[in-house]
Amino acid sequence: MPQAVLEYRETRDFFGVDKIKRMILKLYREDIRKYAEDLNLKVEQIFDMIPSELSKHEKKV
Repeated sequence: MPQAVLEYRETRDFFGVDKIKRMILKLYREDIRKYAEDLNLKVEQIFDMIPSELSKHEKKV
């Protein structure tokens, strides 16, 4: 997330960084809705599972 890193580097403000991060995640969700069509719900569920899967000791997704 280069935008978020740049924001932190310039402002040292975590609130602004979080705002950018959430905007990026929102854009990802919009792309899912745009391109997944019939599988939209399933793809969004998988997208939502990524953080919990990455937090596990075994990093296989």
